[in-house]
Amino acid sequence: MPDTFGLTSMDKVRIYNEVFDICYFGRGGFTFEEVYNFPVWLRHYYIKRINDKHKEEEAQYASAKNNSNDSGKVNVDPNQFFRNATNFANQNMPRVK
Repeated sequence: MPDTFGLTSMDKVRIYNEVFDICYFGRGGFTFEEVYNFPVWLRHYYIKRINDKHKEEEAQYASAKNNSNDSGKVNVDPNQFFRNATNFANQNMPRVK
């Protein structure tokens, strides 16, 4: 009997999808092996963060689209995402004393 720890084939697909999402949306910050070996709680934490960021970006886009001028152009600062990511990284990185 193969050693699957009680995982079904659907569980395996879900895990691989989580690993892919974290690697893809992490923009190269993680390797497959690193994410695959994350504890479950940490994988779920990153998936939740990714979902929260997508919802926030959708809300910002919708707000900008509603506030756009009549020419159809959207008033979005293209560097806003990078400033947000930098601020997040600065706030959440461990401090070296």
